[in-house]
Amino acid sequence: MRKIFVLALFFVSVSAGLLFSAEVKFSGYNWLRYTAKYAGTDFVSSGAAVERNYLKWDMAVDEKVSGMLILDIVNVDGAQENIDFGIWVKVLAVDYKFFDGLTARAGMQVLAFGMNDVWSYPLIGYSMDVRKGLVKVCDMGLGLYGNVKVLNVDYQIYAVNGSGYKSVEVNKGKAGGASAGIKPLPELYARVSVYADQPYDSRETDINGSAFIRYTTGPVDCFVQYLIADRETSAGKSGTAEGYSFFAGYKMTDTVSAALRFDTWNPDTGASDDTVNTYFAGVSYIVNANLLLQLNYELEMPAELKGAKQDNKYMLQTKFSF
Repeated sequence: MRKIFVLALFFVSVSAGLLFSAEVKFSGYNWLRYTAKYAGTDFVSSGAAVERNYLKWDMAVDEKVSGMLILDIVNVDGAQENIDFGIWVKVLAVDYKFFDGLTARAGMQVLAFGMNDVWSYPLIGYSMDVRKGLVKVCDMGLGLYGNVKVLNVDYQIYAVNGSGYKSVEVNKGKAGGASAGIKPLPELYARVSVYADQPYDSRETDINGSAFIRYTTGPVDCFVQYLIADRETSAGKSGTAEGYSFFAGYKMTDTVSAALRFDTWNPDTGASDDTVNTYFAGVSYIVNANLLLQLNYELEMPAELKGAKQDNKYMLQTKFSF
């Protein structure tokens, strides 16, 4: 496996020389967010943070070779150990297009799994697969991406470090994944994904799966997603977790849209009364071409309360793009 990642780094290094002659486009955006948290009706905390600041460079050498660099800069509580500030290379990838329908990618890249690479944040929170840790958002490795246009099918296959983009590679475990999607109708898209991760502290491999179906037409966007995580069993635990995510969005005007989502997650299918439900509601307002305003409410609670207080979160966020 080590050879694969040395090859990936070599490919990126060699291609970097070509990118000096590339056409470069610069863009970016930032999220400034105010959050207030409550346990039931009891106030817990509130504060503002720069949750995300992306600086992005898209590079095109010719019809076959292209690349991308994204820096992720945040200023939040506990961004790094003893520091509330962090900067990471989130994406640093080079693409080589063999032909229409097949592209090779090397470097730090977004992983195709579930909604991870297609969730466009109509609500402030992450997609459920990321929230529950079923996949690393980005990772270093090699991938093949493409489509079969005559069948309206797309596919993604990759082998990666398994450390994620915020951790140093220690060569103790690797990960790989594959996705396949189909669009039988212009309004309908379905996708299945699998992600296998070898944990650092065990030779047992975690295997996570996702399947979703999405319907989009006019002002309506909705999907249903199923997630399953097969992990190492231990005393009193089945080793299997599963959940569902239901989303509905509606564009009321050219500038105003609303969205709802319901996630239900069972962390251990062999146990009872441990299911957690999360409810999301939000409104987005496009102020202008560069500024988006979002107001969200999030409620997380056990399916069986048994005296526990639900977690309430109110969020106001601006997204400034340039």
